[in-house]
Amino acid sequence: MFDNGVTAQLIIPETIKPGETVVAEVIINKGNTGGFAKLQIDVGQGLSIAEEDSKGATFSFSGNTAKWIWTALPMQSEFKVKFKVTANVGSSGSSTISGKFSYILNNAKQVVEIPTKNIQIGDKPAEAISQVSPAQPTNTETTSITTASTEVNNTNTVSVNSSTNVQVSVNTETTTNEATTVTSSTESTPIQISRTIESLSPNAWLVKISIQKGAIKGFARYNDVLPSGLKATVEDKDGSSFFVDGNTIKFVWSSLPEKSNLQISYKLSGNITTPVTLNGDFSYTENNQVRTKNLQPDVIQPSTPVSVPSSTTESAPPQTDVASGSVQAKQTVVWFSVQLGAFLKSNVSNSYFRNKYQIQDVKKEEHESYKKFYSGNFQEYKQARDYREEVKIKGIQDAFVIAHKNQVRITVQEALMITNQKWYP
Repeated sequence: MFDNGVTAQLIIPETIKPGETVVAEVIINKGNTGGFAKLQIDVGQGLSIAEEDSKGATFSFSGNTAKWIWTALPMQSEFKVKFKVTANVGSSGSSTISGKFSYILNNAKQVVEIPTKNIQIGDKPAEAISQVSPAQPTNTETTSITTASTEVNNTNTVSVNSSTNVQVSVNTETTTNEATTVTSSTESTPIQISRTIESLSPNAWLVKISIQKGAIKGFARYNDVLPSGLKATVEDKDGSSFFVDGNTIKFVWSSLPEKSNLQISYKLSGNITTPVTLNGDFSYTENNQVRTKNLQPDVIQPSTPVSVPSSTTESAPPQTDVASGSVQAKQTVVWFSVQLGAFLKSNVSNSYFRNKYQIQDVKKEEHESYKKFYSGNFQEYKQARDYREEVKIKGIQDAFVIAHKNQVRITVQEALMITNQKWYP
């Protein structure tokens, strides 16, 4: 019940002079696709990439690879991602540029390949070149980086649907260029987290978090509870996506950076007359399990400079870990359902699913400009997964599990973390 036909078009000069910077762009026609997506551009020796216009994505450039990651794609059916390409001073000869645009459609990964192109670093007259490639569904992904092929080990899977719901067992894929390492239950380097609060003014504070993550990779999330009466704005994301969900401040990494130390920060502002407390945690996946590290609470005094570091190690006792077994969280905050369909322009109503598929419990919500219909209300993810299979037997083959928290749709991965549940395929 979703439209396909996604394309990606790369536009860049064929020739770049040493020391010159040009602006390249990828025109993405996503149609009705929404939710999680990633654009990856790989450049050869002598070239580097810098951010220009990322259209709401989280940008990173490491080695020879630039990545743009969206937890939710832009609303426009067609948009342009612009970036700067620089030829290093002293470089010459032929180099390369290639890429791919990945997204999720009906719980299946789709990839638009951007073929490798030669870029001449020298004085050849420049003219624009473009490539368009259709999306092809794939479960194991082979990426062309310059002239070498990278084999994919798909022993662990991620399923991300086009409604920004993420189902994660451990990681997306393991490649020689982007390895996802699962450590043993006994970590060689215990994860350590510290929070420092600096008073900027009587009504503003800078909160800095340092995360010594060791070798863990893949999906991760840092949360702080936003005290009542205060507003949070991001300062340093360090490759994550930042947003405020109700009373929770969130930094979310779809794929953790390779470096072992993360530095994130945000600013709090507002009037407080009594002390307020910051509670936070860091969640990640290890050995197919969701693990959570909790920070010691920090107190912010009104109109008083505060600089209090707190740290947590492997042996630190839990403080406010909802994921460690809160029955109330499972029963009253988070629940799982099965999405039946999504329609942009249609007169479809609940009765359509009742009459055609004999599904009686049907609800509708407006989400990302779509009318989305879903069924079921389950505390346990496995129950929703089993119900999804029943719905497929009735004829809706692209049904998938979704999650809500306090009437607001969240990713399935986040719901699994909150309720400390396993993901089942």
